[in-house]
Amino acid sequence: MDMKLIRFKEAEDDCTEALNLDDRYIKAYSRRITARKELRKFKEAMDGIHTLTLLSFFLNFFVVCIYEH
Repeated sequence: MDMKLIRFKEAEDDCTEALNLDDRYIKAYSRRITARKELRKFKEAMDGIHTLTLLSFFLNFFVVCIYEH
């Protein structure tokens, strides 16, 4: 495996570890999606995009609800 791919694998692992500690860490989802795309793990990257989209929607929804009340 070339050095670039090793770095993306390390990034994927680091992001997964961060998400195990805080599953609302949006930047970790985003970086893991990028790493998985570069590693050609397209299904996993798409799953991450789906999760990130839902998480962003609900976080924005709750912020609006709090702001309006």
